[in-house]
Amino acid sequence: MKDAFQIVTVCLTLCLVALGCSCEMRDPNIKVSHDYYLEKFPENGKFYMRRAGEGDVPGGVFDGIVLEVGWSDTVVLAKIKRLYGGDEDGVYRLDLSSGQVIGPLPDETLQFEKYSSISMEEVSTVWNRMKSK
Repeated sequence: MKDAFQIVTVCLTLCLVALGCSCEMRDPNIKVSHDYYLEKFPENGKFYMRRAGEGDVPGGVFDGIVLEVGWSDTVVLAKIKRLYGGDEDGVYRLDLSSGQVIGPLPDETLQFEKYSSISMEEVSTVWNRMKSK
């Protein structure tokens, strides 16, 4: 009877470990601000910005792949590679309170004081730093 108990205990422990590992693999998201989060697709390793509760919108809120990102309490700035080749790549602004996306922004707009304090970094650098927290 003691051996059966040990076998069950080992099996349950292995199941819990496996479940814990798979949960990490199934949560490819990092909260950015408000309802918005970065999602990394395991199939292609690309990053997209999504809004909680909006389902599986292709390309996310920017309709494209996030290459660089930075944010404040009010806006997210992101360098985007648009999904449709006819759309213009560039830096886009997401207003966190309204959900409105504007862009691509000209370089001179990014020099304004309200944006100059937002440091954009390569998205994989941001991802790795936030995942390690």
